[in-house]
Amino acid sequence: MDLSPVLVTGLKKKVIISFVAMNKGDKEVIKALVSTIKKSSQPANRKAVWVLRQWGQMHPKDLSEQLNPLIEQLGIERDSSVIRDLMSIFLSVELNDEQQGRILDKAFAFLNSGTYDLGVMFNSMKFLEKSCRQWPDLIPEFVEVLKRQRDLHTSTFCKQATKLIFKFEKLR
Repeated sequence: MDLSPVLVTGLKKKVIISFVAMNKGDKEVIKALVSTIKKSSQPANRKAVWVLRQWGQMHPKDLSEQLNPLIEQLGIERDSSVIRDLMSIFLSVELNDEQQGRILDKAFAFLNSGTYDLGVMFNSMKFLEKSCRQWPDLIPEFVEVLKRQRDLHTSTFCKQATKLIFKFEKLR
């Protein structure tokens, strides 16, 4: 399936929302978008993941069959904008424990490295915060990573990290 007419520079959110609404539930379109993310270079892969991010927000169950390939891509992707949007997708869909565990490992790695852009790190923090609610035994490790990273980045990052540290230390 050729998605090149859709994945163009200057792609507007309105167009994406219309495209997702028209193709709701179409597994072939979703599969083609995932394939574009995996096989294409910029800007096509960035546009494809942007469409999937919006799809995940509008119809998260539609993405369930393609979550494992997206998780695999998360492990090999080097483009921070694609990683940021993949993490955003994982925040909006329902994951099984195995999938969540694989993403948890990557989220901790992204946060620990301190070398990814702030969007990746914020989405990693959101994912880890959500996961800590489900698995409270992750809280000490999460708090430790936040303490190490909080003063190395922007004031906004520092404020968010401090807020989460305070929140989770109260729960301990």
